[in-house]
Amino acid sequence: MSVPAFWDEAKEYVDLVSNLMVEAGKAAHISVDGADMVRSDLMSFAMYLSASDGTVSRDEAAFFTHVFSLPSLSSDAAASIIASNARENNIYSKEYETKVPTSLQFTVAMDNAMLDSGIVPDNGSITKVLLQVYEMIGTHIIKSDGNVAANEVKDFKIYMKTLHDFVNTNYKGTLSTDFNSNSSDTTGFVKQ
Repeated sequence: MSVPAFWDEAKEYVDLVSNLMVEAGKAAHISVDGADMVRSDLMSFAMYLSASDGTVSRDEAAFFTHVFSLPSLSSDAAASIIASNARENNIYSKEYETKVPTSLQFTVAMDNAMLDSGIVPDNGSITKVLLQVYEMIGTHIIKSDGNVAANEVKDFKIYMKTLHDFVNTNYKGTLSTDFNSNSSDTTGFVKQ
């Protein structure tokens, strides 16, 4: 299946941040699977945004399957699984949109520990990269079905504000985290 270039770009960034999380864990001698942690958090975010227009579309499911390297399923089957998972885990909820993902808490703690030790990463912080990946995944998932609904944009902004507020409050270094709020079957989602 031929996919839009932005799908491949999103996949590359998910793989990049997953690898960074593994390396950060190794460097800190922490026995946690950072790749699984960040992928799980990013998949939940993608589910949240997929549900925000009331429907997990076949195109959103195909994007999700491609970007997160999930087993090949028909788009209908994948959409059904994503919708079911979102419902079972109460992902499309006000509770979810105010919960800071574990992977972001981890990256902020890792970056802060490096800063406390006098280490300033040459290529920027993992926190900054993770925020960029969240923004990219969010932007791409809401446009993946060719129909960007106002509620998708609103929910994207709400969640990104949660992430940026956490970083602005907890990150010890200097990190520009001003969120650009101008970023641009499976139905029946209503935020709980």
